[in-house]
Amino acid sequence: VYRRDGKTYIRVIDYKTGRTRFSYDDVQLGLNIQLLLYLFSAWRSQGSPFHRELDGGEATELVPAGALYFNLRPGDLTADTPLTEEEAREQLIDSMERSGVVTDDRDVLDAMDSGITGRYVPVSLKADGSYRKSASLATLERFGELEREMCSTVSRIATEMRRGDAMASPLD
Repeated sequence: VYRRDGKTYIRVIDYKTGRTRFSYDDVQLGLNIQLLLYLFSAWRSQGSPFHRELDGGEATELVPAGALYFNLRPGDLTADTPLTEEEAREQLIDSMERSGVVTDDRDVLDAMDSGITGRYVPVSLKADGSYRKSASLATLERFGELEREMCSTVSRIATEMRRGDAMASPLD
């Protein structure tokens, strides 16, 4: 949670032990939508007890900051010389994959990942100040589009299930 200018920015993180990656295509297929479902449920909780707890009772507007998968299975440590415990920890953290969608608001990104290094968000800054991996960035309008896509997909799947069209392998 990050508060600024009468807004409370919310981020949902799902820690995974496997190799789950965020994909817009998956959202349209109804796969891996739980992360977005949590984010959008929190976003639309304006006025609820949950909202009051999130914003500290300040009656702020809730705004999505991001939905992220952090894959906790670290990569291999590599070093020419023995690492200190701190160096090993830093290398393990850096090797963990992050994916998802985050706000394009630079101040909010900086609050989530100081300097926007890519350590805690799936984007980073180049030397010239432009973004690497900008496909992970979303405007507030894009978050709204994603929410509508997800709701449409869930509605379609529910309709198919009510008709008895629920296959054990839905992508076949």
